[in-house]
Amino acid sequence: MALIATLYSNSNFSGNSISITTSISSIADLALWSFNNIASSVVTYNDTSNFEINLYDGANFTGSSLKIRYPLSISNLSDYGFNDKVSSISTNNGGSSYAIACRDKNSGGLKVYFPQGSYDNLGNTPLGNDKLSSLIVPSPILVTLCRDSNFAGPREYIQNNTGDQQIINVANNDWASSMIVGPGA
Repeated sequence: MALIATLYSNSNFSGNSISITTSISSIADLALWSFNNIASSVVTYNDTSNFEINLYDGANFTGSSLKIRYPLSISNLSDYGFNDKVSSISTNNGGSSYAIACRDKNSGGLKVYFPQGSYDNLGNTPLGNDKLSSLIVPSPILVTLCRDSNFAGPREYIQNNTGDQQIINVANNDWASSMIVGPGA
């Protein structure tokens, strides 16, 4: 387990802290960790050139966001308008694949971060079953949506090879019950 980033309650990397590691690469609600709207500085540790973390002012990766790429560490989040505003955090975990699933089209509504992996029942996630309308995906990535739980039923394949992050509205709105997130070709 390697450190990715640490959030501090005071500026200049002091006070109480919470760390993001390779085993905990995202936190959807910092209130559950007693750290909601407390962060005043952040330091990054990962030396991977494509590493980034995203701070959000809303729970479940919603609201305004601030993207931080290694080796940037911020001694005072007020310089970026984010002092005492961070409510959730996600990371690409040093380049691993991820997708952000959204309940509404055009990346609207509730957003849920899904790192690379298989999700056999979206009803067991904050997103919910049959609720996905759009995805925010980096490149390259392949997302496989399945109509039924346990990867059964018809599938929709979504691939982003643009080289940039892309918002994609799914063809089968409010239809997916399971999902696989993996690297694209």
